Amino acid sequence: MNLVVVSVPGTGSGAVQPSTAWRSAGLVERFARHVDRALWACLPPDPPPGIRDDWLTAVAGQTAGAVNASLVAGALPMVLGIERLPVALGILAGLQTAEISAGVVWFDSTDPLDPGSDPEVAPLVWVVDEPHPLARKAGVRRPVETSRVLLAGIRESVAREHPDTAMWSAGDLQLVDPGASGRDVAGWPSVYLHLDLGVLDPAIMPAAARPIEGGLTTEALVTAVDSVVAHAPVVAVGVTGFSPGHDIEGLGLATSMEVLERIVQILAA
Repeated sequence: MNLVVVSVPGTGSGAVQPSTAWRSAGLVERFARHVDRALWACLPPDPPPGIRDDWLTAVAGQTAGAVNASLVAGALPMVLGIERLPVALGILAGLQTAEISAGVVWFDSTDPLDPGSDPEVAPLVWVVDEPHPLARKAGVRRPVETSRVLLAGIRESVAREHPDTAMWSAGDLQLVDPGASGRDVAGWPSVYLHLDLGVLDPAIMPAAARPIEGGLTTEALVTAVDSVVAHAPVVAVGVTGFSPGHDIEGLGLATSMEVLERIVQILAA
């Protein structure tokens, strides 16, 4: 397996980007232990001048181009960024450009389908049912069906709000389907796997952008990802939520490096 790691910039001026911390710590070299070839693709580090919407569509569009180019070359794209929205829109647009139909498996501690939340917190709202105009501008032409969305690691109270999506709750990590369809990822043609590192417990991931007590252990997350990979092919991976500026003595960096390396090992097996 060939792997292309795509680094997506955030908007925090002067902030340490997660990809910078990972690259300096040798993440790609650790990936290279498990894949045939690992490449690093960096998008422009500074947002173009203009309003937030212009930056978002520009970065998401650049991400889509990198994802599509990786897929055309026969490589797996792994997109790293601190913010959910440009990463998600870019991956979905890149998959659609490559004419790949993929369901979404989204690991997070917060609800990415909450219509009342800030779009940065709930990016899937932009692409289900009918793509938001800015999502279309970024290249997302078709909606994501809610029947092809699996939310993993979220709280049981959130799970009850989405009866038509499959869930793994944070409590026991057993597959739960509150709806009548009884389906899971086994019938999906392919999967876009998204990992927001805020799904991990702050005791092991203090550098999460949105930490919530009672998150998953490293082992629980890796086991859940392994189950997804065993049931459907993963065609793209997004990783968000790592904020190096909030880290404590490098613990978050070490945890994230371990998680990502183990997931790449699973994908390459």
